Amino acid sequence: MREIINVFREFAGLEGMFRFLGHTLQQPIRFFADDKAGTVLARVTPNQLHSGFPGVVHGGLQATLLDEVAFWAVWDKTAKLGFTADIYVRYRRAVAVDQELTIRGVVTRQDGPLVTVAADLFDLAENNCTHATIRYYLAPRSVWEQQYGPLPFADSCFEPPGFRVQR
Repeated sequence: MREIINVFREFAGLEGMFRFLGHTLQQPIRFFADDKAGTVLARVTPNQLHSGFPGVVHGGLQATLLDEVAFWAVWDKTAKLGFTADIYVRYRRAVAVDQELTIRGVVTRQDGPLVTVAADLFDLAENNCTHATIRYYLAPRSVWEQQYGPLPFADSCFEPPGFRVQR
């Protein structure tokens, strides 16, 4: 397995969710690519501060973790920046706090600028507790810069080859 380098760490203001999650979980989140399996994964240990009901990891945090691993799966597979277009989350069982969780994502499809990721959250006993299907929109540089201003990334990180925004 190889660690995925957080391309946002060097740029003030762009490390947002990655820094937020690390701060919220009181631990850095490191994402790893398993090239043989084609997946991206991370391990986190939420505590009681992350519960909705006592002792249960809040569903919103579960969805956020799945969305985050999906982003890094898209980045690792395409080397392109994308926005979440939609997310469907299926909560299969309660997730207890104070245990190491594994979140895993895999790109399952790409249709032009839309990339679909299957993401799963596993508890310590390796039960698949939460599943998400997430679609990312690989936006052209102009869309990103309209939102965030000039970005320090190569043009290759944006608009997919052959795709043009309809005007």
